[in-house]
Amino acid sequence: MSYCGDIVIPQTIKGSDGNTYVVETTAQNAFKGQHELKSITIERDFYPTSTYILDPDKYKDGFIRATQEFKDCDKLEAINCEKKKGSTSDGGTWESWCYSINGVLMEQPLGSSSIYTYVIPSGTIKEFAFTKDGIHIRPGTFTHPDNITAITLKPNQTISTNGYSYFGAMRNLERFKLDGEHNTYTEIDGVLYSKRDGNIVQFPGKHRESYTLPASNKIPNYAFAGCSIDNLILSPEVDVFWSSDAFINFHGTIHVLGEISNNLASSLSKIDSGSKIECLGRYVTTLQTKCSQEVSPLHPVWIDNLNSDYRNPKFSLAFSEDINQTAITSVSIEDRVIHPNAEGFYNIGTLCSETGYKVTITYEQNGIQHVATDFFKTSAPQQFETEIISLTPYSVKIGITCDKAISDNNSEIEIKLGDYSYENVYKTAKAIIVSPGKYEVEFTGLLPVSMYASVILKIDDNTYNANELHFAYDLNKLLELDYEATHTTVIVKGLKFNESYPDNNHVKWSLYSGENKLTNLPYTIKGLRPGEARESIFLIANRENFPESDIWSWSPKAEVFNASLKITDVGPSTIALAVDYPEGDAPVKTIHIKGDNKTFEGCKAIISGLSPETNYSFKAQITLEDSKGKYFRNASANVNTKKLELSTLQPKNVSATASIVCANTNLSRYETGSGFQWRKLDAPESLRSNEGFAAIHNGTMEGYIKNLQTTSYYKVRAFYKDSKDKYYFGDWVTFDPSDFSYFEPTVHTYGVENVSYNSVTMRGYVLRGTDDIISQGFVYYPAESSKKSFRLVSKTESSSIVLADGQLITATVSDLIPSTDYICTAFVETVSGIKYGEEVRFSTPEGSGIETIIPNEDEVKPVVYYNLQGNSNSEPFKGFNIVIYNNGTTKKVMIK
Repeated sequence: MSYCGDIVIPQTIKGSDGNTYVVETTAQNAFKGQHELKSITIERDFYPTSTYILDPDKYKDGFIRATQEFKDCDKLEAINCEKKKGSTSDGGTWESWCYSINGVLMEQPLGSSSIYTYVIPSGTIKEFAFTKDGIHIRPGTFTHPDNITAITLKPNQTISTNGYSYFGAMRNLERFKLDGEHNTYTEIDGVLYSKRDGNIVQFPGKHRESYTLPASNKIPNYAFAGCSIDNLILSPEVDVFWSSDAFINFHGTIHVLGEISNNLASSLSKIDSGSKIECLGRYVTTLQTKCSQEVSPLHPVWIDNLNSDYRNPKFSLAFSEDINQTAITSVSIEDRVIHPNAEGFYNIGTLCSETGYKVTITYEQNGIQHVATDFFKTSAPQQFETEIISLTPYSVKIGITCDKAISDNNSEIEIKLGDYSYENVYKTAKAIIVSPGKYEVEFTGLLPVSMYASVILKIDDNTYNANELHFAYDLNKLLELDYEATHTTVIVKGLKFNESYPDNNHVKWSLYSGENKLTNLPYTIKGLRPGEARESIFLIANRENFPESDIWSWSPKAEVFNASLKITDVGPSTIALAVDYPEGDAPVKTIHIKGDNKTFEGCKAIISGLSPETNYSFKAQITLEDSKGKYFRNASANVNTKKLELSTLQPKNVSATASIVCANTNLSRYETGSGFQWRKLDAPESLRSNEGFAAIHNGTMEGYIKNLQTTSYYKVRAFYKDSKDKYYFGDWVTFDPSDFSYFEPTVHTYGVENVSYNSVTMRGYVLRGTDDIISQGFVYYPAESSKKSFRLVSKTESSSIVLADGQLITATVSDLIPSTDYICTAFVETVSGIKYGEEVRFSTPEGSGIETIIPNEDEVKPVVYYNLQGNSNSEPFKGFNIVIYNNGTTKKVMIK
């Protein structure tokens, strides 16, 4: 039978015999292969004694194997089942133990607060993330497990496995993800680990070429069950918990790098029959006795007959049947080549105790060079070792740990201390017993300019080479190089001594740069790049009765030059950025900001025309240049634009044929893609709307519509068009142009830019009201001028006027006085008078006193002046003038 779309499984059905029956379960594979099935709704009540409607006993695993039951249900999106409550016959209550949450079928065992996934429709999803927290996700409940590439877990969501289904069998599951700070897990490279003890929890199922499990890990049940890893590397510190199913049905090769526990060996026996176990050769026999799988050597040559005593470790080599000693090219330990003696043993020399070492064996087989690696760990000391207990600039206390029998016999221990700064200079002292197996010895009269080492231990009449204990007092605790740095220079002033520096220290200090003694301080190093250290400054000590010795050095660096790209403002379509870099003498040449396929020069940029609620990336590059050439410093920033707010307001009808249209918005005033569309209310939809530009000020978008007809109703809406020509609209608003009132013009002063000692660029905004605009522009004047005279624009000698066209007005003037405070304001003049915008204050810097004058043979000169009545004259009229110049350009000016 074929199902399509949405189906309902009723609570009861009526049989052919006329009786009513409860739907207890479904036939096995009832839904398998239903490609067009989209949802299933189950109406029955899942009270405590009811059976599974999707019978788990068919699969012998305690919960439904959704993978089998819903195979090929590619479009299944939801299984719906309402959680119900009811009363029992004995007066109690019951709740459904099976119900759905957001289309996922859940199981809540009786008497338990735990909720487990029962069926997860996954035919149409790739990454699984469930909104309900506190649930347990089981791998066998995904209808299409091979679709899933990632599983995201909320802070209280966990995973749950058993012996019949594994996350490792989900062949495309690349990783687990954690949504925020998880209460139980951490995630490393997509693998789940326990937050409490750091042990692995679950490896994802997608095939990997290699993985090294961190040492000291205990592996739980099913952690690698069903996984596919070409090379899984296990150190000898790895173990399993009591279970032996950690690697059941594992596919791949497991490399064991040491002797492992019986439990881990037993667990490895359950890997897939086509998989392999390889271990270091000397452990093959032991591991084979513990593991039923065949174990083979990791390499055809390995360490054998190992003596791991750290004072004299040695080993020989063992070989597989197809290789022998003659094939060995070289043997090295930690990159130091070692050679065998006549008996075939490799003697290494004294090593650190209780330390792991890697042995590299290069051999030739069938004419091809190969490299094998082996590992061993040195033993703990059995006779003695030395340690520093305390160290001052002038003394050291050394501890000696030895066999308890040595101190029990009251053996005498003598230690010899050598001064590495001078040959054949030694101090000798006898140690005292402080506890069984513990000695201490103290040397005094040392100086912080030397490096020392304990080189010989003498126990009774026997002399031993001890592990060399190198030490030197950190001179930085006593003195430091005194220097200053800029981005391009380092100035060495001398030495700084701290308060603990002794007066009786018979040492003379000298500073050198190379072979040059720095006698005339300060010493300056020039021509550096930021963060560069070009010279080393050496500290030379001259002690009484000893020659000079080089005992310390510094490499002073120029000051680091770090740049950052900061987001100074962000809106729905506009992002403002600024490059922040340190002041100093770094030779900055150019600064560029790049983003949204645009490039801006300078340390600030305003990028408009962007799409709302979209992520953008920006980069800044600072170019620096010195005598060696150019070099660069880079910075980057990433930001999301905000949600667009666009609300069309009721228009202001200023006359029978014109209206001011406006809207509330969070667009920036720098946005040029804003405007309004309008049309007659009864115009056909196929007719394109009229469209016009709008300016923005303090969250209000305004535009001006002319040539309206009083016999028609109109509708208008605000819009924003981004740089990709995508439109965003506000709501339509209907208006009647015949219902008009008187409105004053609108004028705002935006601010000033590019302020120099004698010039400034002023920006503003003007929108006409009911009256026509006679003139518009800016008034600017020194701040100390009379406020009253300023308001009488045409009568103020200290005020200057510059005119500007358009709704967004801009004017640049170059007749300012250096070092002066100014006030500027935008204005608009109509027959009703003059209206001013906000006052903006700015200050001009000091002038340089030098200006370059470039002669211009083609000087632009006025040719004729026109007044508003159309009269012409060779001299300007008082009031408003239209000026025509000799280069064909025109300009509107106001003459006082």
